[in-house]
Amino acid sequence: MAADLTDAGGVSVVAELLAPAGSLYLAEFHPFSFVLDDKTGSTVTHDYFDEGPEASGGPGTYADDAA
Repeated sequence: MAADLTDAGGVSVVAELLAPAGSLYLAEFHPFSFVLDDKTGSTVTHDYFDEGPEASGGPGTYADDAA
């Protein structure tokens, strides 16, 4: 479920759905991370303003390698 936590009710939606003593994990990825090298992530090696699609090779998703 996606909720806009910036609205007045966003936090209450999370509170309603989260199990007691549960955790909420938020992941935010800025597009700038795509310009860094794959090996160390410390060198800008790709064009930030490239308007082509960003394709990732490999199985699964960021949340489940088996998906």
